[in-house]
Amino acid sequence: WLKSVTIELNLVTNERLTIYYENNEEFTLLARFSPNDKYKKIHKQKFPLDKGVISKAFEEIECIERDSPIFENEAEKYYIYMTNKYKFSRNEVETITMKSNELFGLAIKNADDSIGVLLYEGLGNISEFDNNCAKIREHYNKYSDYFKNFIIDAKNLDRSIILFCLSIALFFMIKMKCTLVNVQCGNGLRPH
Repeated sequence: WLKSVTIELNLVTNERLTIYYENNEEFTLLARFSPNDKYKKIHKQKFPLDKGVISKAFEEIECIERDSPIFENEAEKYYIYMTNKYKFSRNEVETITMKSNELFGLAIKNADDSIGVLLYEGLGNISEFDNNCAKIREHYNKYSDYFKNFIIDAKNLDRSIILFCLSIALFFMIKMKCTLVNVQCGNGLRPH
């Protein structure tokens, strides 16, 4: 889906779309696309609920950032801006691969509750930034149920995987205990 929206909006290699969802008091990356291979990589990095454009959009429904310095031109000013405005530490900003200066975050809702964020990012001066934000907002409004269900399904899958892993671990713990008890009993006697 993100790829088709990227194509529809004619996004270029200095732009990307990402979907994050709230899970265990942090934001987890769910899906991402950019025409740039470096920027479309999905990492396991998680973000706190109280930092960044993602946080602001989650709390306030929308967040638009247009005033950030461009990292490539003014790296030190960029670090200061992001730490002051969005509560990131310098180290946190340094670990971000795409140091975007134009960002648009839109909360993904389930009834009245925010459950995730659709984030549009760009590097440099994006000539169609405002127009793209409007189109993304329009697309979200048209397909909000798909976004909501995508996140709900992901959370359910996370829970299923966790429960599966726990049941496997429990199975092996019980099996291991039975093996240890049988060895300790000797003579083939089984414990009661």
